[in-house]
Amino acid sequence: MSPVLRYDQWLNSHGPGGVTELHTFFRGVAEARYVIRRVIRIVDEQARGQGLDPLEHQLLIQLFGAPAEHLIVKEIAHRLDVPAAVSSRLVTQLQERGFVERAKSDTDLRVTEVHITDRGREACVAVLEDVRFHIDYFQRQLDETAKQLALGVFGMYVGLAIDFERDVA
Repeated sequence: MSPVLRYDQWLNSHGPGGVTELHTFFRGVAEARYVIRRVIRIVDEQARGQGLDPLEHQLLIQLFGAPAEHLIVKEIAHRLDVPAAVSSRLVTQLQERGFVERAKSDTDLRVTEVHITDRGREACVAVLEDVRFHIDYFQRQLDETAKQLALGVFGMYVGLAIDFERDVA
């Protein structure tokens, strides 16, 4: 039985058992990247159908999913992995269309928070509804091995221990 490894342990060990397990690992990476790219494409297409640029949609998701349904521009930039200037421009565009609003922080008046509005929440839900059919179809195209391999790599990326022989092979 092979040991259960975290992602960092896996990379540092070069895969116990050699080439066979490395092949399984890279099959998982390939499946995970395929799933990510397909899902992002599906979601982005549906966001465009709702009149949102994909990055605008991602910003709304980050706000909707934030613990207090607001973030500051710097946090948005970090979550979207874009420069703060890009984040600020996106916030301005969404504010002009009523999807977000800016407000001074109650705890620090130097800080401006970005809040999602009801219209922003409704847009997120509309995209989600449009995505469901396409994701359901996509899921049916994946066999169980592909699903387990992708899930195993996703788990390793976030620090869960995965036994590739038992859990995903």
